[in-house]
Amino acid sequence: MSNRVVQVLRGFTPNLEVYSIDESFLQIESVLKQHRNTIELGQCIKQHVKETTGLPVCVGIGASWCIHREWI
Repeated sequence: MSNRVVQVLRGFTPNLEVYSIDESFLQIESVLKQHRNTIELGQCIKQHVKETTGLPVCVGIGASWCIHREWI
């Protein structure tokens, strides 16, 4: 299931670091321009993962690695 989630995330950006079985970091600058703001992008990611895999996920969006400003 972890691999399936990663494949969905790679659909948003190829700039992805799989940190552990249940945690990945995405570089979103290139895809952010397709959304109004980071919250909309985070909601889109959550919804797409849920629709594709059936798994609920949390999305944290922060200014830098391991610093989460917003949890969606």
